[in-house]
Amino acid sequence: MVLPFEDAMLVVTCREVTFAALNAALVYVLFSEILRSRSGGVLVSLAFTLPLEHWLLATRGEEKDMMLFFLLLVMLPFFHLRGWIHLQVFRHIRRSRLAALVGGLLALSVAVHLQNGLLVPFLLLATALSRDFRANWRRDLYELAILYGVASISAAAFFLPVAWWAIGVRDTKGFLRWLFEYHMSGQWVDTHYVFAQRILQAYTAFRQYLFGWHLPAPGGVECVIALGLLTLVLARAWRAHRDLCLANALFLGLLTFHFFNYRQEPEPWAGASIAGLTLVALASWQRDLPVLRQPGLALWVALISVLGVLIVGTYRNAFDEVARLYAGNAASYPARYGALERHFQTHLYEAQIALRIDLTVENEAIILVENRHLVNAFRVYTDRMPIVPRYLDRTEEYFNRPNVALTVLSRHFYIPASSSNMLRDLALSGRPLYYVTGSRHPKDRVIELFGNRWSSAASLNFRNWHMLRWRAPRGTTP
Repeated sequence: MVLPFEDAMLVVTCREVTFAALNAALVYVLFSEILRSRSGGVLVSLAFTLPLEHWLLATRGEEKDMMLFFLLLVMLPFFHLRGWIHLQVFRHIRRSRLAALVGGLLALSVAVHLQNGLLVPFLLLATALSRDFRANWRRDLYELAILYGVASISAAAFFLPVAWWAIGVRDTKGFLRWLFEYHMSGQWVDTHYVFAQRILQAYTAFRQYLFGWHLPAPGGVECVIALGLLTLVLARAWRAHRDLCLANALFLGLLTFHFFNYRQEPEPWAGASIAGLTLVALASWQRDLPVLRQPGLALWVALISVLGVLIVGTYRNAFDEVARLYAGNAASYPARYGALERHFQTHLYEAQIALRIDLTVENEAIILVENRHLVNAFRVYTDRMPIVPRYLDRTEEYFNRPNVALTVLSRHFYIPASSSNMLRDLALSGRPLYYVTGSRHPKDRVIELFGNRWSSAASLNFRNWHMLRWRAPRGTTP
């Protein structure tokens, strides 16, 4: 938040793009060592960078690449401490000091993103289940004590002052509510589910992370092939490096458990990319062999090609439907946008809506939007500051409700500075007032604040989104 930009969302986007580049470099370093091959490190770094949802998350005001950066900062020295990789930078550091370094980085990673809290049980379980733990249990327990001791002190030094002075928390319940505000909100946490159905949702979200949101639920044949690929990955990775395979499979298991009980969306699978790539790399790459002589790599190319043909062939109609949607309603992009930016934004309808409205409505127009994701798009791709009517004229008590789930950072972005009376007075003085919605009619909250004096201004033709305009009563003045 210290970059010299007035718009905080632009700062967040610049931060994510920067961390995405740093992550690609760290992935190269990690896998060049795991595979003992620079070409293998390059291939895995490309595989990490190219999933479609990764590109979208890095450019829409999210924090996943920053999360992955600190995840990698913990993994690198921990893997070196366990003897699974050997990095020159840690070679002359004593084991106790390296354990303390991992502990400090663990606290920092959790402070950056709470999903990295999965590292807390992971480091303990990965150590206890490693092959040499029984022979070196005294040493390992000593190092774990240092690691978690430093992590606890560092976390307390960060979280407690922030909670006390910045947030104003004065009791344990308030501290937990602030720390786990998304998890305790009840908006996304779900512990009542059918196991088989949630497995299918998990796989569907993973496919969406790789290929985009437009694919429907997978078919039975594809699920069987995917399960076969997973079994083959685990079997070959286990033979290549037992401890690395077990550790990364364990981390994937923790992420899956988190997915089962939290948001069923592609975003949580961003954290799975490192562990998943480790398993696939171990299963497909034989050390000290050049690229063209990798039998495992040829096997993966063949199997993934079959799976890719199956996906594209089975869902051709879905792809065609999406292609017609965007081809018939192409957004007018600013001249500064290159071909790459235009290509990836065809998958991000919020960006297209924001760009189209920005080029259509008056410069002085007031824009209300149906949800806060559209606010992100406007703030990233335009100079406009739209308002979510749901948050207008609300008290602090409303924003503290469990089902609202606005974090402290989210409040900075989404709570409007103006009231509905101020906006109505501006509209009566002549400024256009628009409402962007996925329905032909305004929501109840909009009618409550501004009345039912809305008429259609334009059909945006993106998933049936519409723009409505408020008409002031005749003869009224502010």
